[in-house]
Amino acid sequence: MMTLSSGFKDFKSCFGSCDSFENTVTNCTAQRDNFLKAFDRHDFKEFCLAYMFSHRDFSGGTAGYASVGTVCAHNSNSGFITSLNYGVDRSLEDSTITFAHEVGHNFGAKHDSDYDDSECIKRDYIMNEVYDATLHPEGGKSRL
Repeated sequence: MMTLSSGFKDFKSCFGSCDSFENTVTNCTAQRDNFLKAFDRHDFKEFCLAYMFSHRDFSGGTAGYASVGTVCAHNSNSGFITSLNYGVDRSLEDSTITFAHEVGHNFGAKHDSDYDDSECIKRDYIMNEVYDATLHPEGGKSRL
């Protein structure tokens, strides 16, 4: 099985060593908000989006996290995904879907369950808050 981690190692060079990053964030794998805030301390205003690709096992099954509605903003235009979840390497396909989901948040998309529309509450669309490996074959009814 091809996994995301087989294509790269934890991207530590983005902000120095992993140890120095962890020292700035208390228990960063349990605190996804703090992990993203620490990443956001870097100046990404020259880019529309900045992403951290990690191989860290975040608590609660977090596979990715992103700022909402911030694409091309001068700050908080970021997100992260991880290729490790509950101690298991995630497939490249699963990680790619998570990346697309998180970029959807950057463009302003909410989770489908945030809408009062029964068509969007199904578990097989990309903006569902819980990942389902069987996405709707038509691409879904998620919306921005």
